[in-house]
Amino acid sequence: MRISNFTPDLSVERFNRFHLTPNEVCHLGRVGVGSEKDLSETRKRLSNISAREGLIPFQKSGSGKTSPNLYSAKSVIMFRCIDDLTRNTNNKQTFSYAAEIAAVVGEIAETLVQNNDNIHDIDVAENENWFVAYGTYLGRADPKIIEPGKFTASNIMRTPNAGVYAAGELTWEILRRYPDYWHDDRLKNGLEQLDRYRGHDQNGKPLDPNHPWNRNLPPLKRAKRILEIEEYIAAQEAKEGLD
Repeated sequence: MRISNFTPDLSVERFNRFHLTPNEVCHLGRVGVGSEKDLSETRKRLSNISAREGLIPFQKSGSGKTSPNLYSAKSVIMFRCIDDLTRNTNNKQTFSYAAEIAAVVGEIAETLVQNNDNIHDIDVAENENWFVAYGTYLGRADPKIIEPGKFTASNIMRTPNAGVYAAGELTWEILRRYPDYWHDDRLKNGLEQLDRYRGHDQNGKPLDPNHPWNRNLPPLKRAKRILEIEEYIAAQEAKEGLD
């Protein structure tokens, strides 16, 4: 899947590669980043539900007991789902219950990466969403995948703890931000040279002139946007002492 113009195509293997630090997981997933205290507590929660309870895929960065865990993009999606279901809903779930739903959300994300050529193919602003409907059966979560265009009120289960989770929207959200983290990893491993057009400006707009959001603008607006990009990058480089 093509997710940016400054990284290679994202394969399922790369989607599952462990290279993200706990801090990067929190920032990429937008989980617990309101303050240093929130971030510290979120890192502990991430460690508990992955290393101790085995609910999120991870890999140790070394053989030592204190070696930090490393996570994948899929791990981020699963962690965000678990966090949403255990902290951010009125009907809060247990970690183990939420993890069963998160596992299905992770499977959907992997399928989307494998079966789509471009991240814009799963943009929920332009396309139907993928959902996971869930309820309780014999004391456990009973998640069901709902493909795009097939969601109806009848999909909502009439059981305790029932709900619906927008798996496609979360996948698009995380993968849209993932290129910056992937690019940093490639730079660290000597696979890339620094690209001044990577990332986003202060408004979240892509700096890459060839990004569809910039490339598809009308001629005058595109020229204005290119000027904005160059001015923004020049200001950032001056701030960092790189000009």
